[in-house]
Amino acid sequence: MKNADIVPVLFKNTAITDRTCCICDLVVKQPKQAGYKNLISHLQAHHSGYEDVAAECIRKACAPMSSMFVHKDAADTYGWAKLVALKNFSFTHIDDPVTVLPYATNHWIAIPY
Repeated sequence: MKNADIVPVLFKNTAITDRTCCICDLVVKQPKQAGYKNLISHLQAHHSGYEDVAAECIRKACAPMSSMFVHKDAADTYGWAKLVALKNFSFTHIDDPVTVLPYATNHWIAIPY
């Protein structure tokens, strides 16, 4: 994906001397005629995975959101914590393999003992 495709999706307020990052609202100085070096450097330093997010936003014609940058493992951990809180599970219930497997695999598996 070209920088010229990424920058209009992930930056707003295209002023003559600076642009604002849509993700963190940080103003990045970059003259309009000077290319995209500072803008892409900002994305590389602060928003890993920005290429995938820009491609998804272009494909779905949507605005970027900070939640698009959440690592899958972090989202899974949050999902488990939310499940525990909403179902009011005790931690001994969660550590039981019979309880964990249906949620982890989305189907029941017989566990040999």
